[in-house]
Order: sequence, then structure tokens, then C-alpha cells
Amino acid sequence: MNKQKDQEGENAFMAEGAWRLKKAAIYTRYEFTEKSAEELVLEPAFESHTIFGIHAFTLGGSYDLFEIASTRVAAGGQ
Repeated sequence: MNKQKDQEGENAFMAEGAWRLKKAAIYTRYEFTEKSAEELVLEPAFESHTIFGIHAFTLGGSYDLFEIASTRVAAGGQ
């Protein structure tokens, strides 16, 4: 919990997952955080103590191109 003087606490949460099958990999990530209008620089339109929930979801994948020693070189995107 992120708490500042004279403000309510702000929470954050993150979860990640990955699945690998031979040379291919798929991964996902979910993030949630709470930010005040002051931190988001929205003060004239909102009171500085207003809390906003922010969500982010990422999905990506990669494919191993080759391996040198024990290091994999892969191409991918999200």
C-alpha cells in the first residue's frame, strides 16, 4: 500500500504467467494500481485526493531462433 500524509492509501497488484513449448513461448501480465489526481496531473479538473484505478493487460510471445552456449536468442513481440 502506498500511503501519503493526508491521503487515503493506494493499492497495487501484479500477476504474471508464461507457457513454453519447445521453441515457442507465450506470456501474459496483468497490473492494477491506484493513483491520485495529483500524481496524474489532473488537478484542475479533479480534486487532488480523487483516486483512479488503472489496469493494464499485456500478452506477448517469442520464438527461439538459435542457442549459443546456454543463451537463447529469440524474436518476439507484444
